Amino acid sequence: MDLFRIIHGEQRFAYERPVRIGDTLTATLTVASLRQIGGADIIGTSSAIHDADGAPVCTAKATLVHTGGAS
Repeated sequence: MDLFRIIHGEQRFAYERPVRIGDTLTATLTVASLRQIGGADIIGTSSAIHDADGAPVCTAKATLVHTGGAS
């Protein structure tokens, strides 16, 4: 996969609490869906973001579009 061919399609955030100065956060990214439309790969991701105690802070969802290159 060529990173320069990725277009950011959409992003959404759902917060459990505000991010605070001094927070140490960890994100776990999951590929939630894959599909092809018109020769482009549509990649749906979900990231679970937790603080140092393991408490949820935020969930981020994004859609990325990977365009095809020349054959």
